[in-house]
Amino acid sequence: MYNYNLAQRYELDWQEEFIKAHLKPEFERWMKSKTDNPLASWFTDPKEFLKYTKGKTGLDVGCGSIPMLRYPCGLSDRFVLDPLAYDYKRIQTSIWGGSFFDNLFVISRPAEEFLTIKVDGVIIFRNALDHADDPLKILYNLSQYAQTGCYLLFWTDLWHNDEPDPGHKNITRCTEIMDIILAALGWEFQHTIPAQRDTNVSLEYGGVWRKL
Repeated sequence: MYNYNLAQRYELDWQEEFIKAHLKPEFERWMKSKTDNPLASWFTDPKEFLKYTKGKTGLDVGCGSIPMLRYPCGLSDRFVLDPLAYDYKRIQTSIWGGSFFDNLFVISRPAEEFLTIKVDGVIIFRNALDHADDPLKILYNLSQYAQTGCYLLFWTDLWHNDEPDPGHKNITRCTEIMDIILAALGWEFQHTIPAQRDTNVSLEYGGVWRKL
């Protein structure tokens, strides 16, 4: 049975071990070249994406310990929203003397809580929906933040082939329902993104949308 508080403790323990075991090389690369633009590679027309989002606002939701918006990508304001963000920043700073969250606007709150924020550039929501207490409330909130033309890069595990661990939950086996929900919330589908999992692990769902 999914329990939000247990899921958060599980996620923090897992992420702390992940930070210590794997992220130092990426942190060192990031410190040397903060002008890279890996985010743009997720879009079929990276130049158009960068042109449109230049000088606009970006929001990375459920970013985990290594936010995609750690690189500026031409955005004027970069927000990260994750209930454990302050913990990740604290752990990283204690180990490396710095953090991927430096120079970001950090909002360390559950994404189910509504914010007074407008996002006109891009919203990133990857590998987080199946960690959430109320997935549909979060999708609704994001649709309210997004301004016309805003990009959405979204990916999630919808259903785990094995019983989910304490940090995850199943959402649905029906991808068509997700299509309907996103369309109803005002998102226009643009294109798919490459699979992130082996099909033996989970049913995944993801792509790029734009706000109507």
